[in-house]
Amino acid sequence: MKILLVGYYLRGNDGDEWLFRKTKLLLTSHFSDVRISLSKFSIFKADMIVFGAGGLLQNTTSMRSLVYYLFWAFLANFLHKKVIWLGQGIGPIKGVFSRFISRKILSLAHVISVRDPASKLFCTRIDVPVVESVDLAFYRAKIVTNTHEAHQGLYINVRGHSPALDESSLSYLRSVADGFIGATKEDLSFSGDLESYRLKDLFTEERSLHPSGVVSMRFHVCAWAAVNSIPFLALVYDEKVKHLAKKLGQSYLDVRQRVSAVEVQEAVEKFQSMRDEYRHQLRVNIESVVTAADGHEGVFGSRYLL
Repeated sequence: MKILLVGYYLRGNDGDEWLFRKTKLLLTSHFSDVRISLSKFSIFKADMIVFGAGGLLQNTTSMRSLVYYLFWAFLANFLHKKVIWLGQGIGPIKGVFSRFISRKILSLAHVISVRDPASKLFCTRIDVPVVESVDLAFYRAKIVTNTHEAHQGLYINVRGHSPALDESSLSYLRSVADGFIGATKEDLSFSGDLESYRLKDLFTEERSLHPSGVVSMRFHVCAWAAVNSIPFLALVYDEKVKHLAKKLGQSYLDVRQRVSAVEVQEAVEKFQSMRDEYRHQLRVNIESVVTAADGHEGVFGSRYLL
C-alpha cells in the first residue's frame, strides 16, 4: 500500500509534528505493508491520499493554505485515487464561495473523520461518510496518572501573533509563571526571562516536566497537559480550544476579543484556587477522550474503502 500523506508537516510547529507521528502510527498499525510518502510527486503512484490530522481547511491565517489543500484533493480525485480526510478540524472558513467550494471538494472524498462537532456540522450536507472523534494527538496516548501534587509551579504558553492579549496581560502572565512551553519558535519570543521548553522536547525527555498547572493558548499544549494529568486554563483563540477544555472539564477564558489584564488575572486566580477540582475532572474525563481517538481507525475499514 502506497500512501501519500498531505499535511502541514516539517514546518516547525510541534503540535503538527505530534499529529504526524500519530498519523504514521495509525497507518502502520492498520496496514501491514505500507509505504508513506510526503512528496507530492508520489501522487501518481499512490494507492491512497490521506490528508493528515489538523486544521488544514481554514482561511483565517491564509486563503492560500485553503486553496493549496483543496487543489491537491481535487487532483487526487481527478486521478481516481482513494481520498481520506483524517482527524480534521474544519474552519473557520470565511466567505460563502470558500465554504461552498470546500464542501464541494470534500464531497469527492471516500470518507472523512473529524475531531469536533463543529467540523461534523460543516459536513452535514456532504454525501460522504463522516466519523466524529477527537484530536488524533490522543490516539493511543499513555495517560500519566501517578503524579505528585504541585511540583514545578505554573507554566504558560502564548501563541505567536496574539493581538487579543496586550502587553500588560502578557507581563502579568510572565510574573506569575514559573516557566514557558512553546510549540513554535515564535511562541518563545513571549517567554521573557522564564525557563522555556519546546513542546517537542517534552516527548523525548520521559516527560520530566510536570507543572502543577498550565495556562495555554495552544491546543496541543493543552492536550499535552491533559494526557499528563496536569490541569489547564485554556486561553481560547479558536473554538477547538474551547471544545477541548469543556470536554475535559477544564477552565477557559475566551480571548478572541481583546481582554483586559484584570480579566486575565481573575481567570488565573480562579484557576489556581480550583486546581484540585480541575485535576479531578481530568482524571474523570481523559480516559474516555483517549478511547474515543480509536474511532479514527474505522475510516480505513472495508466499510468505506472497498
